[in-house]
Amino acid sequence: MERQRATLRIAARHTEILCTMALLCGIAVIAGCGYGFGGAAQSDPQSGDLSRADFTRARSMGYQAPDQPFWPHRLAELHLAEGSADSAVSFLDQALALDPDYLPSVSLRSQVYYSQSEHQAALSLLQATHDRLGALPDELIAAMALNYEALEDFEQADALFASLDPRRETNEGVLLYHQLGSEDYLESLELAQRAIQHEPTVAAHHNNYGIALLYDGRPDEARAHFQEALKLEPSLAGPLYNLAIVERFYLFDDDLGRDYLNRYLAIANDDPDGLVEAFVADSDAEQGEIAK
Repeated sequence: MERQRATLRIAARHTEILCTMALLCGIAVIAGCGYGFGGAAQSDPQSGDLSRADFTRARSMGYQAPDQPFWPHRLAELHLAEGSADSAVSFLDQALALDPDYLPSVSLRSQVYYSQSEHQAALSLLQATHDRLGALPDELIAAMALNYEALEDFEQADALFASLDPRRETNEGVLLYHQLGSEDYLESLELAQRAIQHEPTVAAHHNNYGIALLYDGRPDEARAHFQEALKLEPSLAGPLYNLAIVERFYLFDDDLGRDYLNRYLAIANDDPDGLVEAFVADSDAEQGEIAK
């Protein structure tokens, strides 16, 4: 089933990781930690010495309780917080060898698969867990849906998204992401507002609320929430791209739009809405006017 996406909705795709963070906050409830997708665990200490102490303690406890999956799982969290995915995968594999149905490690391993675009591997892991347990929590159903969507199997993804309970706060972020990319994107404002109310410091929610506001014809308010997303997570690319769109096409500040686009291109290289070409065309037109 082919899904049609309008130009502005494509901008929502740049926030895939941001939006997925809301899902992973829900998975973190299962994992008993504050781990975010591609970022540091909230419990990870600011002090390097204290971080080393965390590693030492986890290794020591692992030796003392070699049959417990929690400790290799904890080491995987710490390695991911330091940006070492290969080491994290090794410890996750250890945890799952001890208990293949240890849901914190199932969820975290699926996150790594997702971040590395290994969507079929993530689905195989999640489906095998489902088959053994007979059911999965909403957070892992959402993970399956996101991987199906990444593979453009929208029929399977839509069915899984529809099975999620919209009354659960932990489902709001992923359901909002899904709605922003669906034919019902114009109805996303209420869900975006609820997500902001429940988790006001999550950058993904501000970015998505900005997109919903833009669809609602409120570019000034949208810009404020894209900027808030950057304040909360300065390294995220999606809000920069969305700000370039707002400034270029809605508020007609080409210089500021170009600045946001350049900042975006410094950390990302895809440009599905052709903003680079649009700005180059503007520059060529201006040069032509000067020449006349």
